[in-house]
Amino acid sequence: MLKRSRDESLPRAQLPGTTARQTSVTQAFDRIAPYEKSSQRHREITDAIAKYLAKDMVPIYTVSKNGFQNLLLTLDKRYQLPSRTYFSQVAIPELYITCRNKVETELRSVEYYATTTDMWSSRTTEPYQSLTVHFINEHFELKSRCLQTSYFPLDHTGENIVNGLKDALANWGLNDEGQVCITTDNASNMIKATEINQWTRLQCFGHRLHLAIAQQHAVQQHPAPSQLCLPEALLSQPHLHLGRCGVPLRLPPPPHPPPPSTGSADLRRAASGLQAFPQGCSLAWT
Repeated sequence: MLKRSRDESLPRAQLPGTTARQTSVTQAFDRIAPYEKSSQRHREITDAIAKYLAKDMVPIYTVSKNGFQNLLLTLDKRYQLPSRTYFSQVAIPELYITCRNKVETELRSVEYYATTTDMWSSRTTEPYQSLTVHFINEHFELKSRCLQTSYFPLDHTGENIVNGLKDALANWGLNDEGQVCITTDNASNMIKATEINQWTRLQCFGHRLHLAIAQQHAVQQHPAPSQLCLPEALLSQPHLHLGRCGVPLRLPPPPHPPPPSTGSADLRRAASGLQAFPQGCSLAWT
């Protein structure tokens, strides 16, 4: 049987070179007492939650859900979560001011820039106008900053759109003379807005690609009359007007009166088989 040494047989408090340490009542309560709202730890957690709500675009009512509250309680029992109103009226507005000041500092050194704009509608059909700026900083790094998505209740005319854009640029201290180009979709009101201010306009590649894919899909779903199995005698006649889905294919008109041709009988026989035309197609004389 092994014998413990004399030092090991003594209680911990009696070991040489050690002193007894007992947690005081105050220290015990401090370990479970909630953080003061002015404490650094409370501010750090609150700021992190506000950034989570804003950065991931999470609904503010998330802080009222039991699952989220239980998560915070598990991570730190001393933290007391502020109310939903606090985040919507205090924490997130303060975060916006901090972020805006940072972006304004970046834009002060920008001489030339490009922008992107578009009109949006929310799920409740409320209209908005967005504006994003692109620039190269002093380190030759390409930066993009979404400046704002503002409520736009006016009619979406070219004049109103260009006024909204000019107000947005002025709101961020940007001179429109430093704008080298602006990217928009192909909407007529957007084109007119850029023409009013004589801004160099670039077409949105993503929008153009979407239109091309959609058009190709429509052609595959509804082939053109020339792609149908029509009698050759019918397609060879230059004095016919073929229309598909309201978009006519106009061919040169024939001389009047049309000269006699042995192909007229073939044409009448071919026209008698037009029951195979898809819905939306039409056949008419020009």
